[in-house]
Amino acid sequence: MCCRRQTTRSVPLGGNVYQVVNNRDTTRTQLFACDTLNRVLSGQSSGSGSLSWGENFSTDAWGHLYARSGIAGKATTEPLNCLAGTNNQLTTCSLGYDPPGKLTSNGSSAYT
Repeated sequence: MCCRRQTTRSVPLGGNVYQVVNNRDTTRTQLFACDTLNRVLSGQSSGSGSLSWGENFSTDAWGHLYARSGIAGKATTEPLNCLAGTNNQLTTCSLGYDPPGKLTSNGSSAYT
């Protein structure tokens, strides 16, 4: 059968996906946790080993993502630590802004 469904989503009454079950490879099932304001706190794969991943997310008072860190025992993560100033611009991530506040550079990439 060529069109067999390979994933199943689990959605609680609040409407947020908290699990995506991989029916072909159960070590690749994805698990999520949310806070009381429905913001994602963490996401991870169910397996271990070189293909596993897991991340914790941190948000500021306005709900902006500013940090992402790995979950112990998971092989892959994409770290982030980038705080925003009172002007709502990211201040610790090698970003450049023009006087009106538009993003003009991201590391070695420049925008016009």
